[in-house]
Amino acid sequence: MLSKKERVPPIDKPWPDEYFDKHIETMDVEELKRIQWKKLKNILDYAYHYCPFYHKRFDEAGVKPDDIKTFKDFVRKIPKFTKDDLRKWTKETGDPYSGILGVPEKNLVYVCASTGTTGTPTYYAGDKYGCYELSEAFARSLWAARLRPWMKFSHVPLAFHWYVCIYTQALKLMGMKHIVGLAPWAHPIFAHQILDSLLRSKPDHMWLTPPPALAVLKAAEEKGIDIPKLVPNLMFMSTGGEAITYGVRKKFMEGFGLLDFFDTSLSGEGHYTTIECFMHDGCHVWMDKWFVELVDVETGEPIEEPTESDRGSIVITNLVNRGSIYIRCDTEDAGWIKTEKCACGRTHPRVEVVDRAIYIVKVSGKKFTPTDVREAVEKIPELSGGDFTIVQYASEMDVLKIKIAPTIPPKTKEEWDSLEERTKQVIKREIGVDAEIRWVKYEELPLIGWKIARLVKE
Repeated sequence: MLSKKERVPPIDKPWPDEYFDKHIETMDVEELKRIQWKKLKNILDYAYHYCPFYHKRFDEAGVKPDDIKTFKDFVRKIPKFTKDDLRKWTKETGDPYSGILGVPEKNLVYVCASTGTTGTPTYYAGDKYGCYELSEAFARSLWAARLRPWMKFSHVPLAFHWYVCIYTQALKLMGMKHIVGLAPWAHPIFAHQILDSLLRSKPDHMWLTPPPALAVLKAAEEKGIDIPKLVPNLMFMSTGGEAITYGVRKKFMEGFGLLDFFDTSLSGEGHYTTIECFMHDGCHVWMDKWFVELVDVETGEPIEEPTESDRGSIVITNLVNRGSIYIRCDTEDAGWIKTEKCACGRTHPRVEVVDRAIYIVKVSGKKFTPTDVREAVEKIPELSGGDFTIVQYASEMDVLKIKIAPTIPPKTKEEWDSLEERTKQVIKREIGVDAEIRWVKYEELPLIGWKIARLVKE
């Protein structure tokens, strides 16, 4: 039997069949911009005439589609919006689609809801044309993550999420034949079922969100199951829905015995998806499907020529979907954008989400996010799962209040005291703030759908 490394070309170089669509993925940037501009102008005009949400906002901003002559005009004159603006519209008008529906309801092929991470879930929809265009984009992304038609692919869907509709079509476009669902829903409570299905299906490639993936590794450890030994052909894994730290990436690589791991970024708002290539230098976002930009988290002003050191909120304009139309939608994800050509040969920009922009907290004059805290606490073996929730009791706090569920709970009072002291020291050293810790069980942490609520207000 061939080893994993013998079954595929070298993983640190482009493969002979590296691209799903080489023409568009490696196209000259200026040509991509011409395609992008044409689609952007079309969607602006379409939304103004067919979507009451945009018609009203453009009029209030004193701008018409014909006023937009350049990309700079677009980011400076067209108002951006957040999910709160959509919630407000729905509350005031009763329209469940928040005034951004671009086709008659009878022409929709799916209607989904967001996870509710930032508040009341919002609805979004797709039409037939948009579904195909986004499926093709997803196929490019999965291909970049080394998924190939000859592989057996296992995944656990987020049953309510828009990506499931697109995902299914993307796999069909790729010619995938061996697809196995591991569980009815991507949630940690299904960890043992996912583990059992994984052992029986023995996939080559797997997609699973971080919380249930970590729960699967914990379940395997509890049962004394060696996943790399019992699933010897599992080579690759991709995931999304939460920012991935170095510690979590390492845990997945070692725990599942992977050759490579690929992070993704998905958002219902904007209907966009991105994924890493083998270079792991940000997630590719396709210019012919989306216009992506960065704005200052505090001022909302566009960062027009972002550098690698710039951090801001990622704003998305979907260029192809006519179901729910998203124009300058602030995803409220904090991250960065790189625009130079990737070493993999792809010319499209890359983004990296570091956390939710609204999760930025202030303690003793310092600003940081839950991901910063996670990077710190994961260095402690007993907390390697990174399971915690920050309790925000004021807009600016003098001490970090945090609930933590240990991955390996201590057994004696002395061990608990030692763990608490070490945790406080690590947080002080890595982040520079004092911490007040409350130990809890994992099931006592608040959840939003399948995600741990990383920040709750007291």
